[in-house]
Parts: sequence; structure tokens; C-alpha cells
Amino acid sequence: MRERWKKYCVRVGAASEADAWFDVIDGLHAAPPRAYHNLAHVGECLDLLGRHRSSATAPDVLELAVWFHDCVYMPDRSDNEARSAAIGSMAARALGLGERTSNRIFALILATRHASLPTTEDEAILLDIDLSILAAGNARYDRYAAQIRAEHEFVKDSEFAAGRAKFLRTLLKRPRLFHSALLGTALEPRARANVGAEIARLEEQQLRI
Repeated sequence: MRERWKKYCVRVGAASEADAWFDVIDGLHAAPPRAYHNLAHVGECLDLLGRHRSSATAPDVLELAVWFHDCVYMPDRSDNEARSAAIGSMAARALGLGERTSNRIFALILATRHASLPTTEDEAILLDIDLSILAAGNARYDRYAAQIRAEHEFVKDSEFAAGRAKFLRTLLKRPRLFHSALLGTALEPRARANVGAEIARLEEQQLRI
């Protein structure tokens, strides 16, 4: 991942800042210990962005947002996106990308709260990439679900099952989970099937507890 980040910094003219900022990125994604919201997740997101880079209006800006969108993640807090957005915005300025790009990074990362519909295609791409794990194959999705449980190990089994199932039901009530022109149609059916299957497993678990 360090080399991947260095290549990005060279491309945007910030090679001299690459190593120092990767150390920041690496440290943030390791604290607290995370099973899912870590650099492996960032790598998966970057892979998907790379396959659809031509669909983005500003792919380098979008890539920077991917790098920082989960840099702050505390499972018991509700302000992770805002705090991640602030750091991503600061990084954009430190890399010499200017105030306009800094503001765009802040808005993009803040949108990953998934609290409202995306307002631009680049927002839509970022949100779809962020949720793309929902459309993973069976084995990867099961591993993702286990990773999320591990990140909430401080929550009792009964409370986690109830809360997670409630969250997933809220997702399924949305008219659409994905919004970008290229990814939306491809990801939607598989994601709904995966989420529905996880809800069923959680409901079965609640009956056993």
C-alpha cells in the first residue's frame, strides 16, 4: 500500500510528502485495531475505483477521498465521517492540492455517512464503492459480516444481532442502495440478496440466544 500511495503522490505532484503522509494513513487505520475498516478495505475500494476510473469527473480527487474516508473509525461513535473528512481535507492542503480540492475532499468523505442521496456523480461513485462489499461473493460477504462483529466485540451477542438486523432492514427499505451510473445496476441485486441472507441469520441467532 505504501508504494501505491507513493505513486498517487507522484501523479499529483506531491512526491516529497508521500512517506510522511503514508505513515499517518497507516497509523490511523491501525487504531483502534480494526477487522474490516482498515487498509485492506481501502485497497479493495481502490481496486474498484481503478476499474471504473474513467467514469469519475475528478478521479485523483476521488482517489484521495478513498484513502481517507475511514481513516477515523471508532465503532461506538457517530462522528467518524466528519473527523475523517477533516483529516482528508487537511491532507489535501498539505499535499499542495489547494483549497478547492480540500473542500471537495471534505464534502466527499462527509457524504459517506450515507445519510442523503449523492449530489454529484463522483459522490455516487464513492458511496457505491464504500458499500460495494454488500455485493461481494458469499465467502467474502461472510468474512465481512464476521469482521464487523469483531469490531463490535464489546457489544453483547443479543444486542449486536438486534442492532445489526435493524440497520440492515433500514438499508433494504431504501429504493436503491447504489446510485452511480456504472456500478448501481450491477451491484444492486447481489447486495440485496446478501443483506437479506444476513438478516435471516441474525434473526435465527436471536432465537437461539
